[in-house]
Formats: sequence, structure tokens, C-alpha cells
Amino acid sequence: MRRQDKEETWRCYLQTIPLAPRRELIQINSRGDASSIVLRHGFNVNRKAAMSYKTIISQVDNSRRCAERTELAIRIATDFDAHLIGLYASYRPTLETYSMYGIPPVVFEQHQHFYVERLEQARQAFEDTARRAGVKFEWRAPDGLPTEFAPLHARYADLAIVGQVDPDDPDTFVAERFPEIMALTVGKPVLILPYAGKLTPFGKHVLVGWNATREAARAMADAMPFLARAETVSLMVVNPKPGISGHGKFPGADVATLLARHGLKVEVERSDGIQIGIGEWMLSWAAEHEIDLIVMGAYGHPRLYEMILGGATRTVLESMTVPVLMSH
Repeated sequence: MRRQDKEETWRCYLQTIPLAPRRELIQINSRGDASSIVLRHGFNVNRKAAMSYKTIISQVDNSRRCAERTELAIRIATDFDAHLIGLYASYRPTLETYSMYGIPPVVFEQHQHFYVERLEQARQAFEDTARRAGVKFEWRAPDGLPTEFAPLHARYADLAIVGQVDPDDPDTFVAERFPEIMALTVGKPVLILPYAGKLTPFGKHVLVGWNATREAARAMADAMPFLARAETVSLMVVNPKPGISGHGKFPGADVATLLARHGLKVEVERSDGIQIGIGEWMLSWAAEHEIDLIVMGAYGHPRLYEMILGGATRTVLESMTVPVLMSH
């Protein structure tokens, strides 16, 4: 099909969608093996009416970047007039762990004393920062293992914020693959902040990874409060499979229309014939186009497959340089 015919087909299809009367323009840009559909509209939609985050829980620890994480959590809580919970989640070995390696109990007691001191330092820093910002907040430091209490507490919030593990900062380690555990077990959106790169600006240009799966749909819905405030939403479709059981006849068009009806400015970025991993492609595209938030489903493939071969989830979590919102 010639390019002109292809663009006309897209144009005719989109014009059959029953949009609001003041639609201004539907534009399609093609380049090489990728095509971009841009929906510009004049819908009479109240974007502030979108569901909001009213309870936000943020991981607090003693890592170098915890202060920036707290600042961003406060900024989000302020934007949504939300209640902010600081949850202390840091590595804490058990007495059984020490006994297993024959370490005397006195060493464990010394470590516990050190743990309490660090906890108090983290609490003081969090409360001082939140109090200066004038945000509604509370502090929590439950006993037990973070992999057990953190998902539980996060289920009673609208949004959970955690930090990426920094291999050069031991204080970022909570448990093996802690951010993944949160994304998989909480049942709420989890915003993972990178240990490298800028955290601001945040949420102005959002990239949504769309592969027509349940996880992708869940992540997109969970991110709607952020999407409603974004200046531009880029919807990425990589190597789509058209058809009833895949992305539909025109991959990306249906979900773009769904977002456009919420009053969002949506750009569909369709990329065909991509040979590298989807995770690598998303991160590369995000860096090139100054994306400041990525939204994606966690583990779109069976988890065993992802654990063995990697997958987009693992790649993004290990190499991200911008905040990533994940849902499962």
C-alpha cells in the first residue's frame, strides 16, 4: 500500500469514531518503519474530574537519594491535595539470619541498635521536610520484614512510591528485587524512582507502553491522574500484531481514542520491525524525546519467562533514568 493510501485509510477510520463536535484535527505522520498518529481535539472535558490520588505512601530509607524521593512525593501529594505516608523500609536482618552463620547474638543486638538510630534519622528528615512543605503527613515504621509489611501498607493507599536499587549505594537495598515485589504484590500503582537522572520536570510528557494486555490496561487506568495533568501523552506500540486477538485492525487507534475522550492530547508512536528488546527501545525513545514519566504494565509475559529471558519489565527496572509507574 502506498504511503498516501495508508494515511488515507487511517484518516477515514478515525473519522468514523463518534467524537465530540469540536474535533479540530487528526494528523498522521509516517517515517521509515514507524508511524505516528496525532489526535488534536477540542473536547469539552473537565480533566480535573479524573480520579485523583488521595493517599500516597512513599518509601523512606537512609539512601543518598531519599531526600529527592521525599521532595517528589511531597510535590505529588500537594498537587493532588493528598495525605502522605512515610514508610520506613530498609534492610533488616533477622536473628535467624545471624544464627545461621554462627554470628554471636551480641552482634545482632549491636546491629539492631544501629538500625534504630538510622530509623530515627530518617524519621526526623522526613517529618522536617513534610512539615516545612505544609503537606498532610504521617510516619510509619512497622516491625518485621519490608517485603511483608510494605505491600500490606501500600494496599491502603492510592499510589506507592519506591526507589530503584543503586549498586553503588548499599542503603538502597531493602530485599532482593524489592521494587518488583512491590509492583507485583501491591495491587495498586507503584511509582519507581531511578537512582540516576533527573526527577524533575515530572509528568509533563508521559510515555505509555501499550501491548494490548491486561497489565498494560491496568497501568494506563492507574496512571490516569497523571495522564490528565500531562501536556502530552505518547502511546507506544512496538511490533504490534493486528487482528481481533491482538491490537485490532489499526493498532493504537482504539486506545488513543479512549484517552482522547478524557481530554488528553495523545500521540500514537507505532514502531514496526524493531529488532532490539522492547525495554531497550522504550528507554532509548524516552531519552530521545525527553520523556519524564513512563507508564507500563509489569510482567506482560508469564513471570517465569521474564525471569529467565529478562523482558521489558526487568530491562526498564534495571536501566531506567526517569520515573516509571507500573501496575500488575
